[in-house]
Formats: sequence, structure tokens, C-alpha cells
Amino acid sequence: MLISNSIARGAIGTLSVATGISILFYLLTATPEYIEPRAQKCLVPTLAPEDNYVPIPVIDRIVCILLPYFEDSTRTDYGRLMLMQLSPFIAPIMFLSLVEASRKGNHWSLMSCSPFSALFSYTTGIGIYLPVIFVPLTIRGRSRVETTAAGSSITLARVYALIITQVIVWFAVAVLFAPGPTVVGEENSWIPWSTVVSIVIMHSLWFIYTPLTWLLGLTIDSHKTEQDRDARRLLRDAFLVTAGVNAGLYYVGLFGFWHGTTPVEHIFKAFEHGFRVEHLMYAPAYLLLWDHIGAMTGGLLWVLTDARSIADPLLYLVLSVLVSPGSALMIHAAKREQRLLKYVQSLGNSNKKLKTK
Repeated sequence: MLISNSIARGAIGTLSVATGISILFYLLTATPEYIEPRAQKCLVPTLAPEDNYVPIPVIDRIVCILLPYFEDSTRTDYGRLMLMQLSPFIAPIMFLSLVEASRKGNHWSLMSCSPFSALFSYTTGIGIYLPVIFVPLTIRGRSRVETTAAGSSITLARVYALIITQVIVWFAVAVLFAPGPTVVGEENSWIPWSTVVSIVIMHSLWFIYTPLTWLLGLTIDSHKTEQDRDARRLLRDAFLVTAGVNAGLYYVGLFGFWHGTTPVEHIFKAFEHGFRVEHLMYAPAYLLLWDHIGAMTGGLLWVLTDARSIADPLLYLVLSVLVSPGSALMIHAAKREQRLLKYVQSLGNSNKKLKTK
């Protein structure tokens, strides 16, 4: 393992949290001309009727805050690019988070409560959730997960339930970021309700895969000796399929941007505060860009703590550019699952040898 020292891993965990908090602080101070009106509008004691799309406490505030970002991002090619690049990243991150939370070594961690994960990621961004919550918790539970077969195991019924849940997540992402008009107006009315649908689904995942696990467990032979290996193989393949879907969406987003009218240099100019003030509609895209950067950084730190050699983080960075960060994360997760599968098989072979002696 590239980083085996517990002190070094603790330092990476601390660095990860500091990175996430720094990005969040920067976002809240970098575009005040854009953020402050949203806070004044959505954090009042009683929402205005036109801002109250769903009568559910907390979720109504989240929808009110997020809705303008999604609407305003559709106004520019830059914003649509960021939406199309960030939105597919949500599904791999949620899938990986649910998988890691389902491992017996990570039971009772904050990751295992998907309503909390959804609430945290939607209110701060997935680029904050990954470095602040996901990376430190996986570092903390790594010794339990890596050292025993039981620690990394997930029942076959839970794996099937998670895959079904992942399909639902993709549906939520598709609803939220389905192709729509490029100019915000009356005909762009799909955004408010698609936002509501997506947020409600994300917060309901816990109440979907938990009963699904129980129901599927009734139909699966719990005494099947190959069940654990089947579960790991299925997870590995699911990671690879998710990587392929994410890569396809990645190129769709790039293709759409290159056929737009926004010059590439505007993305780099948006790092200048004066330029964002002059082009206020670049502010939501700029926020999503940093959310994307935070998610990439969180993915890199997770890969770094799991890496077997320097080639693993380097491969992640290269694949992030070639096939998207979400796909790069899924490819590493598939490699990790294959490694855990080989470890379990080696333990099984050792037990067989002891029995034959």
C-alpha cells in the first residue's frame, strides 16, 4: 500500500476536511453579488408562494436555493457545460457512498444514513461532501474493511438492492438535468418540478434499498457458499457499467459546449472577480465548477489512501481528463473490488489447504 502509516492517513483526512471547508468558504465569499439575494429570498421565516414548490420542511428551502442555480446555469453555454459535467458525477458518488456504507466494517458510520448524506451534499455540494464526510469516514473504517473478509463484505441481497437504487438515482439525475430550453422562461417550467423530484428521491434512498434488501433476502439462498464472491463480482461489474454510462454523458456535455457560442477562454476569465461581476450569469457556473473541483479532489484523496502504488492516483488523474472524474472513480472502485475478491479467495484457498492436511 502506498500510504500505510496511520499518522499519514490521519493527515490526509485532516487535509481533506480542510480542503472541503476552504472550498465552501471561498464559494460563499467569491460571488456575494449572486449568493446574497438567494439567501435573502430563501432563508426568510416564511417562503413566498412563488418560491414554495414543495410543502416539505427543509426540502422546500433546498429547492428554493438550488432552483436559481439550475435555471441561471441554463442561460449560458458555460453553465450548461458545468451542469452536464457535474450532474453525472452525482450518481457514481452516491453509488460509491452507499456501497462503502453497506460494508460491515463501516456500519453505524454517518455514510450509512443516506438522508444525512443527501442533505449534506445538496446543501453544500458534492464537492464538499466527498472531502469533508466521505474521505475521513472511509479512512477511519479502512482497517476494519481491509484486514478481514467480513469487514468488506456486503450481502448479495444488499448488492441487488443497491443496483436497483442506482438505477433510481440515474432516473433522478436524468429528470433533473434532462435537455431543456436554453433560455429560461415559461417554457422552461420543467426545472422546478424536476428539482423537487430529484431531491425527494435522493433523500428517500435509505427507505428504498433497506426494505428492498429485506425482500430480496427472502428469495436468495443465504446458505449459498458462493454468495459473497457473487456479490463482489456483481459490484465490480456494476462499477464498470457506471463508469461507461458516466463517460458517455461526459462526452455529450463536451460535444454540446463545443457547438455553443461561449469561448473557452471565458471559463478561465471567470476566475477573475471583476469578470464575474461583469458577466453575472457566469456566477452559478463558477459555483458548479468549484463543486466539480472539490469532488475531483475528494476522489483523488480517497484513491490516494487506497493506492497500492503511485500509478493509481496518476491513473485517476489521467482518466479524469479522458473519461470524466466520475468514470475514473468507478474504475478505481472496480479495481479495488477485484482486489478484495482476490483477498477473500486467497483466504478460502488457505482454509481448504488447512482442512486437507
